[in-house]
Amino acid sequence: MAKNIYISLLSISLISLLLLYYWKDNLPFRTMLGLIVIIYFVLVASIHGIVAHTLSPELKGGLIVYPLLMGVLFAVLFFICVFVVLPLFFPEHYYGSQY
Repeated sequence: MAKNIYISLLSISLISLLLLYYWKDNLPFRTMLGLIVIIYFVLVASIHGIVAHTLSPELKGGLIVYPLLMGVLFAVLFFICVFVVLPLFFPEHYYGSQY
């Protein structure tokens, strides 16, 4: 049941990011940045929930495997946000005004 909730949250956040991408010219910078951060937070939380409910308790029982897996997952998602998502929404802040 919880896995279905996380999957629906993931789909809602992805759809929200796509809609926000098409409306990016109509919103001011700070509002857009705040919305992106909130939506991306929901996306990361839903991915964490899906992974956490997919793994077996025996795999989570290892003291180092599960925290390392989650740490690597959060690091990858953070770098995707900083180097992929934010430059898509704000190319002038990343590439300069000539873009």
